[in-house]
Amino acid sequence: MSKTKSARVENLLAKRAIHEQWAGDYRTIENEKFFEEAFDYITGVLDSPKDATILDVGCGSCAHSVRLANRRFNVRAVDFSESALEMAEANIKTRGLGGQG
Repeated sequence: MSKTKSARVENLLAKRAIHEQWAGDYRTIENEKFFEEAFDYITGVLDSPKDATILDVGCGSCAHSVRLANRRFNVRAVDFSESALEMAEANIKTRGLGGQG
């Protein structure tokens, strides 16, 4: 991808509205049920100790990070979008999760 296209993508993903739209469009009850089942399967296949650390790259609002934390994994979540990280921080605080930062 060219630097110009990459910069356009970064600029788009830096906007909070794009993350809010994504959550509104894709965080449906049906999708949430699917992801819960998918993460049960994935974590079973991983067969990692429950205190293993998993890296969530491009974490967005941390929906999947929360799923992993609820399954007793330590999660390191990263995203280059400051607005996504603000949403992620609010999401994990709302759920009583958090840690080292």
